Amino acid sequence: MKREKMLARLLSATMSVCADPGRRGNAVIDDVVRAAGVSRGAFYWYFDTLEEAIETLGRRMADEISAETYNVFRSQPDPAIRTELAANPVLRAALGGQVMMCRASMDSVWARYLSNVHVLPDDSKFITRVRRNLEAGRSIGELHFESVKVAADYQVGAVLAAVRRCSTESLPPSAPVEMNVLILRGLGVRSPTAEELATQAARIVDQVGPENFAWWRKSR
Repeated sequence: MKREKMLARLLSATMSVCADPGRRGNAVIDDVVRAAGVSRGAFYWYFDTLEEAIETLGRRMADEISAETYNVFRSQPDPAIRTELAANPVLRAALGGQVMMCRASMDSVWARYLSNVHVLPDDSKFITRVRRNLEAGRSIGELHFESVKVAADYQVGAVLAAVRRCSTESLPPSAPVEMNVLILRGLGVRSPTAEELATQAARIVDQVGPENFAWWRKSR
């Protein structure tokens, strides 16, 4: 437990340092140990380089995003909506984007790090699930693309751009829905369907978010 707490402390400091909008130049290990309030020796006990810390943080963030989206499915009280989520990959795609944009509007450090450092590994659970969901959407004729890798790059890149926007500007409540609609349309979803499912995703997240996401509770 002590080891895990120190690791979490170092990763939190890495995020804070790398997300600092006022930083001039690239972050270095001394910046991280100073922010964490630990020695360089403590840093090197866990990581050989700052790049290794950044990669570890990226994997944890990717797994966390995947878990949070799954938690929306699991905590949905309406059985009919749970059934629809299980059967509708387009709704799942909209839901994942909505969760990330929602968090970005409440956790600016997380959002700046995620959108600026680009550290979601291709072999992470998150990217793997994005690709599987895209393939499922294509198999039922709702999503239209040739390369699943290209489609995943587009979807994740567009969501990260939206995350950056949500974290840097005060946007109207309808903005994440509009951005989600545009992302879905870019994947070949018809406009009326994209609008319907993006709106439904926003309602679902607003319903389950306050009780299920720690970052939502902290923003109150």
